[in-house]
Amino acid sequence: MRLQDFELVRSELLPALEQLTVLEHRTVFRPGEPSWTPPRAYRWIGYEDPDPVGRLLDAGRRLEREWVRASMPEAVRRDFQLLERRSMRASLELARRLGFPA
Repeated sequence: MRLQDFELVRSELLPALEQLTVLEHRTVFRPGEPSWTPPRAYRWIGYEDPDPVGRLLDAGRRLEREWVRASMPEAVRRDFQLLERRSMRASLELARRLGFPA
């Protein structure tokens, strides 16, 4: 994504990936943070940095580590994984329509 024209990804693909990252943040951290809000997730992602794609990639890596430590029912993990797979399939299809390589 970093090598693509940012305007091509800004309108649809980036928001789809942002939404998934924010949802994953809520799934992982909500049990320990009763005051969870989307702005808290965006601050955690680090969007004050001028590289939103890099921030999303970094947030994804950090969330992978948090999943290992997170204490949550197996059903919550399974439900998120199903949602994640559907979201990623939709995002990949969007990326293909925008001309990204398969």
